Amino acid sequence: LSGADLTAGEFVELAKTQKSWREALERPSVTIRFLDNADHTFSTALWRSRVEGWTREWLDLLESPVEKHSGTLSGRTAEPA
Repeated sequence: LSGADLTAGEFVELAKTQKSWREALERPSVTIRFLDNADHTFSTALWRSRVEGWTREWLDLLESPVEKHSGTLSGRTAEPA
């Protein structure tokens, strides 16, 4: 979430006050990262690079979304970073 962004701020407030959002964000598969001074579009190369790195870290936690095991399909949910 970008720190200098009113939309992100509204989302944080909603998550604090709405039980369903709070529960959804507390699931082990959810990771929330904050970039304090970033704007809504992460408009600097540094901010975009940071978000890209975080996204790559999260994706690295995922196994192949579909694995074949004796004719069945299974997947795994990533643990938080």
